[in-house]
Amino acid sequence: MEYDEAIEFHNLLKALKRCIKGTLWKESTAKYWHNRLKNTYILRRELLLGYYRISTYLWFVITEPKEREIFASFIKDRQLQHALVDNVVYPAVSKEFIEGNCACQKGKGTQFCVDLLVKQLRAYARVHGYEGYVLQLDIKKFFPSTSHEVVSNCLRQYVDEKTAKACSDVISSFVEIEFAKILMKHGMDKKTAHKAGHKISSFMVYGGKWYSVIKGLSPEQVEAVTERIKKGDFRGVGLGSQVTQTTQITLLNGLDHYIVEELKLPVYVRYMDDAVMVHENKEYLRYCKGKIAEFLSTIKLTLNEKTQLYPLRRGVIMLHWRVVIGITGKVAIHKRRSKINRERRKLRKQKKLLDEGRMTIQDVETSFQCWQAHILQQKCYMQVIRMRRYYFWLFERRPPEWNAKFRRLKMLDEIILSSMPEAAQWECCVNGMIPQ
Repeated sequence: MEYDEAIEFHNLLKALKRCIKGTLWKESTAKYWHNRLKNTYILRRELLLGYYRISTYLWFVITEPKEREIFASFIKDRQLQHALVDNVVYPAVSKEFIEGNCACQKGKGTQFCVDLLVKQLRAYARVHGYEGYVLQLDIKKFFPSTSHEVVSNCLRQYVDEKTAKACSDVISSFVEIEFAKILMKHGMDKKTAHKAGHKISSFMVYGGKWYSVIKGLSPEQVEAVTERIKKGDFRGVGLGSQVTQTTQITLLNGLDHYIVEELKLPVYVRYMDDAVMVHENKEYLRYCKGKIAEFLSTIKLTLNEKTQLYPLRRGVIMLHWRVVIGITGKVAIHKRRSKINRERRKLRKQKKLLDEGRMTIQDVETSFQCWQAHILQQKCYMQVIRMRRYYFWLFERRPPEWNAKFRRLKMLDEIILSSMPEAAQWECCVNGMIPQ
């Protein structure tokens, strides 16, 4: 499928149905969905006549799990991005991905990434045991330092020119945040600077009249904006856009093939910009690190100080899970201690809010159930049992159950663990059932 077919009316309408999932509680989204036929017709007409313009981004900051800037698109822009990515971009680029590329794909995700790492480590342990070394890579400011020119050129290798142009426009539109920050440094408030930055980015992407762009700016601000435009080499894409998620996993596809096919590392898993590789020779991993740094320099990226080389017996850390190979070759997995401590602090904070009447016990139980389900994805039963004990000590009430199947087992008077599978035995203990 190409651009002209992707923006057909029925494809745009299907894309809208996908992008409203989980967001229909918003008033703006609900209003757009209520008039979906009219709005989809208007969007298609703007695309055909060349009147379409990307709206300004919703710019905000999140602090969990760490501070990040998010640039969210409005519903109309998300509708077009879903139509292009789902129908054209993703089917074209996903054919080239290796199995170890685990982020932002159908059938993959964080759990798939950890499971694949465990699978590869088991195969490694059968040959080399628990001896070896781990090279853990992290790219310095992956999203903020991504070159617009490099991403656009990479995308043109996979899709037709019209689709590449539309996606490049989305990538280039993120310069509005950079110009907004420049104007804020020169005395403009955030709201006004954001609007002015959007005007400048629209001028750079779609063209227009320069005097209308700089209207209301001081001579000092105009000079700062002009100098930045002349300098060129714009970088930085925002979190919160489907186009940027897909292009970012595509950008490092060449690195994946280089590591697997040329360097031939037996264990390699990557989730966005975090990668883990294992080899029995420490010096060879140092050599690989240098080669990887050279490859990244060709796409204007660098490694940061989080990149480290350490012994395999310490355990491999991936997505806040620690995977350890024992002396016998057994592979064990558990959640990192820092995340366990974070959950304990969260429970203490919830207890305080509950006592003050600012939170209900139903909200506390729902939050705890989500945490249990996450940890039990990797069958870390003992960590859940200890946390349930802490929950009982803190709230002086029984922790909520996590699984309806074993909630029914709890209602039985007697449970003979010896007659149950081993996994079921642990899950009964997790649910607080006393074996008879």
